[in-house]
Amino acid sequence: MKTYRFAKLASAIMAGLALSIALAPARAEKIDFDQGVDASQVLKDIQRQIPLEPIDNAVVIPALSATKEPDFVVTGAVIGMDLLARMEQSEPYRTAAQYPPLIEDLPPEVRDPLKAEWASISTLWAGLTFEANGLEAEDDRLYARAEALDRNAERLERKAQALKGEIDNFNRQCVGRPLPPDEYQACLRWRDDLQQRIRAHNAEVEQHNNAVNQWRSEVTDLRRRAGTESANGKQKASPWLPRVMGAEGQRLIPFSNAAKKALEDSSRPVLKVEVLNCKSKFYGSAPEFPGKCVNTCMVKQTNLITGEVKTSVEDHSEIVNSAKQCQDKPNTKACFDQKGRKVPCPGEPGCLLGEPCTTRGQIR
Repeated sequence: MKTYRFAKLASAIMAGLALSIALAPARAEKIDFDQGVDASQVLKDIQRQIPLEPIDNAVVIPALSATKEPDFVVTGAVIGMDLLARMEQSEPYRTAAQYPPLIEDLPPEVRDPLKAEWASISTLWAGLTFEANGLEAEDDRLYARAEALDRNAERLERKAQALKGEIDNFNRQCVGRPLPPDEYQACLRWRDDLQQRIRAHNAEVEQHNNAVNQWRSEVTDLRRRAGTESANGKQKASPWLPRVMGAEGQRLIPFSNAAKKALEDSSRPVLKVEVLNCKSKFYGSAPEFPGKCVNTCMVKQTNLITGEVKTSVEDHSEIVNSAKQCQDKPNTKACFDQKGRKVPCPGEPGCLLGEPCTTRGQIR
């Protein structure tokens, strides 16, 4: 029995020696066979001879930005357009909206179809405005999410830079040189802890990037529905912006043209011109001889459709026989229709046919 145990122990020792010599020949020459072999020292020596691999800092996944990617720039709003401002600043709508008050005095057979068309246009425009409000609310929500995602991306980027710096320190201190056993063990622990933190960071970044990609998908869908970005595939509904442009081109402009023509045909006044506060001055060699009389007047033009008022100071000159004939002109006014023809002013039986110091104007 003793012989068997001795033989088994001797076999184990020889196997350990053979492995130690094969992997660490430099230490094999120092083994004292009379003293025996320290098995734990042999294992440490074997581990010390396995070189540590460098960690590539590219393993740290970068976090995506919602609004700072070069191919996905967002400024102020994710739709790329202020939809409500687009409607408020619509020139066809603003022009058409001038006419409903003016057509009230037209004959019923002319007025009523125009009023019915304007009521239909108003319903359509109100629906588009309601839809624009909903799209803008969704735009606000997505933009707020973008700001939160970008803040999180900045936080993750700071963590990534710290990890990359630690990776560089690890590679500098633990890779590419022989290490004493204790230092080797410390580097192993450092490597394992660092890799575990890298994995945790990458998992957090992947979750963040998935949220960014989901946000981008929702933004693309919103832009498609708003009509500010084309989309591939079959549209489920007509985008908002093309419908606004269709309403402008197919409803508002034709309405304005029809109302304008109706007003022209009825000789409705659209412009009132008043010449006020004229002051005369005589220019000649002597008061009793002919000379030039210049009246400097304030000219006030009132657009009877929009209520807009413009004033200017203008001169009106004529040749007179003497200074006695150069007198201040009285205040005058005249009204004109869409074609610039002089017509009675509103609420008056006829115009005072003065000589307004202005060119007769027309509205669009």
